[in-house]
Amino acid sequence: MKEKIEALLFAFGQFAVCGLINLLTAPFVEHPSQATMVLLLPAIFYTGIFSVGLAFTLQVIAQKHTPANDAALIMSLEAVFAVVFGWIFLGESLLPVQLTGCVLILLAVILVQVGSIRTGRVPRNDTIALSSDSQ
Repeated sequence: MKEKIEALLFAFGQFAVCGLINLLTAPFVEHPSQATMVLLLPAIFYTGIFSVGLAFTLQVIAQKHTPANDAALIMSLEAVFAVVFGWIFLGESLLPVQLTGCVLILLAVILVQVGSIRTGRVPRNDTIALSSDSQ
């Protein structure tokens, strides 16, 4: 049975739980100096607001309008996109095993899509359990 919950409430709950866990474990794992913290605060706020706050929230909202199978395929490509953009914008390089992993993920997604087209299966319009009550 799917339980429907509000997307923004879900995102906020996940932020709160992850933030609390990180606040509780940080003193035991990290030991930065105050000078280091002052230098890192802009990066921490930027990452927290844009990649976590904005991007994750938009992802959760978009997923409620996406069939579950499509959402799973898109999410499985997240690591591939991260690698490609890291290579383009940051000049990062990959070890052969990492490149092989990205190629395998990409091929798996392509095979799933081609397989569903060839068999004539029309994807059902199921959405994941993060749909709002206003639909």
